Amino acid sequence: MDGWLRIDARGRASLDAGSGERLAGRSYRLAGGPDELLVGIESDGEAPVRAVLAGDLARISFPEIVTLVVQSRSGGVLRVVTDSGTRRVHFAEGEVRGAVSERVGERLSEILVRMGSVKRDDMESLSEEAGDPRAACRLAVARGLCSERDLWNAVQEHVTTIFQAILLESQGSFVLTEEAQSDDASVPGLSAEHLLMEGVRRLDELRARPSRPAPATRCAAPPRASSRTSARTRACFATCASGRMASSRRTSSSSARGAPRRARDAPPRR
Repeated sequence: MDGWLRIDARGRASLDAGSGERLAGRSYRLAGGPDELLVGIESDGEAPVRAVLAGDLARISFPEIVTLVVQSRSGGVLRVVTDSGTRRVHFAEGEVRGAVSERVGERLSEILVRMGSVKRDDMESLSEEAGDPRAACRLAVARGLCSERDLWNAVQEHVTTIFQAILLESQGSFVLTEEAQSDDASVPGLSAEHLLMEGVRRLDELRARPSRPAPATRCAAPPRASSRTSARTRACFATCASGRMASSRRTSSSSARGAPRRARDAPPRR
């Protein structure tokens, strides 16, 4: 989205006409950072936020961003905004602690229903009672409609589904922020590398399936993953794998060098 924002000497802000029409009725929270860079995040909250990394998804791919977070063992919230919607991934010490999507089909409550753990009618009643889909899932466990294991399996599938959806995107924008963790980050630590590899595996399976004739009425198809995105993803995996192999070789060689010394230092047998 191109446009401009001007702030006069009295501190009054004005937008260009096109941006004003697109952003009318929205509230933005300014993320902390240098005055030369202004980052606004759509939110009604008052909690402080600091921008760590922001950019174009076409220039820096999702796997590259995740690899940077994992290798630096960073935390924060990664927001990815594309034409198909906005998705958030919560990190803590390089691990994934939760994910959120504004698309109905990627919500935790919907996945719990699709997996057959809770009936749709029951979930709709719980969502209406709780007022929040995530709270409805916890309420389903409390009411005995599903088990803790069912909910945990749905949570893992939920995060994997959001990772896969972001991997499909090659156009959009992202921002990584440091902010107070919300209830969306209540998931035990999940391996980001495993989630990426599982997402790529599912995309490969989708590409390998034979094409079927389109039905007369269908929902909008998800965007196709470009070969550029797939190549970048595999390059990130290769980098991580080479780092792990090098570390393993160093550990093995040091162990081999230490073995003769331990043998010589050991007391002789009688």
